[in-house]
Amino acid sequence: MVITGLLVSAASSAGSGLAGHYSVGPQTGTDFPDLQSALLQVEIEGISDHVELILTPGIHPTHVEINPITLTGNPDARLMIISEDLNDRAVLTHTPVSSADNWIIKINQAEMIDLVSLDFEVGGNLDLTAAVVFDQGGTDINIIDNIFTAHPVAVSSQQDDVSLISQFNDTFISELQVRENEFYFGGAAIFLQSSEVDGLQDLTVSDNLMTGQTARGSVYLMYLKRVRNLTIEKNTAWLSSQHANGPLLSSANDLLFNRNSILMDGGGQSHGLRLLSNNLGTGSLSIISNNFIQATQYGIQLTGQNAGVSLFNNSILLTGTLLGTGFYTSPVDSNNIQVSAVAMKGNIMINLSDAGDTRVLNVSNSNMFTEVDHNIMYDVDGGSYVLDNTVYSTFAEYQNATGFDGGSSFRDISFVDASSGDLHLTPDLFDDTSLLIPANTQVIRDFDGALRATNLHRPGADDAPLPDLIYYSGFELVN
Repeated sequence: MVITGLLVSAASSAGSGLAGHYSVGPQTGTDFPDLQSALLQVEIEGISDHVELILTPGIHPTHVEINPITLTGNPDARLMIISEDLNDRAVLTHTPVSSADNWIIKINQAEMIDLVSLDFEVGGNLDLTAAVVFDQGGTDINIIDNIFTAHPVAVSSQQDDVSLISQFNDTFISELQVRENEFYFGGAAIFLQSSEVDGLQDLTVSDNLMTGQTARGSVYLMYLKRVRNLTIEKNTAWLSSQHANGPLLSSANDLLFNRNSILMDGGGQSHGLRLLSNNLGTGSLSIISNNFIQATQYGIQLTGQNAGVSLFNNSILLTGTLLGTGFYTSPVDSNNIQVSAVAMKGNIMINLSDAGDTRVLNVSNSNMFTEVDHNIMYDVDGGSYVLDNTVYSTFAEYQNATGFDGGSSFRDISFVDASSGDLHLTPDLFDDTSLLIPANTQVIRDFDGALRATNLHRPGADDAPLPDLIYYSGFELVN
């Protein structure tokens, strides 16, 4: 783990701005008895150089605000809040009683803040689980290697109240990194939006584990709206609640969604990834590649007006029982109305769900495609493709009528362990030359980060076995 802005080793004198390391905790001999006292001193004196507030092991009842910080010296000085012992972390706890006090740490338009290696625990049993909250935003914020723990919440909860990283009021955020954290329970992991176009800029959400969230109904695992330069990669999500919703990305321009593993195994009407009106009139791109996505109703859904979208080399599997009548299932579902807006190449799309109407594709406007080819498609019922309200009951009928997927194939694919979300190909498929497709120069690596061949490679997110990597329990890659 690399944190920018290393800190000096000695504390400065009072009145000149704080700098250095300060211990925080109720134990005898610490510099501050609690985090609130430390932050008050920071607000009074400002900081002259990097400041590290080091929290002692144990429980820290915490309900604090970080306000804008006066820099009295180094213009690049950062404030870091970190545990003293990474093997016995400081536990920051708070039990909210209403939406008005639903936070452990609140960031009020502050800049250059690092929250590192802390445990956030939201107490109580109300539908209130926010831990870190932005009030009108912030700039250059790192939230790295923390553990967020709450409790399951009801389906009717509001997204902002039940997301572990959330917001108050309107939010303007730039240069936010959410990396290497673990999110347990709560309704969702992240909720951030702005009322202004591109009000959120330069956001990275990577290498996080998200599990146990009850994201369903109007609540999504991640909800990010009006953001430019968004990278979501190498995250693992495992949700077992019925009707679970994966990420919803709305008006997200210049998006990279890559090498994520999403497993929704609770059945019902669960969804993987939803894009809502991204890239409209901006000339930017959304690249969705090398992901494992498993759900019940939809794998990837394009809604509204999306342009410049590339769906490359994803492994999408639908399983489980669809609840309710009059619904259908489809690995890729779209009511996208933009013309010549979507390229879909090299994907594996398998529908094994238990539903009355299983489809491989459900697309209301086939003119959205710029290119559709070299995909593997399979429907347990024999094949059903719905394009422009026309049903094609076989793969050959679909190919002949649309001219799409000339180099694609209709076949089932076996995965290592779909029950745990492991959509790596089984070893026998690595010897199957009929699986190879022309290499896509825009997809250089696979799900595991292995380099793909430049002439031919395999469809889907997994391209080559890596003996030094083990997929552990469907949760994470372990060296």
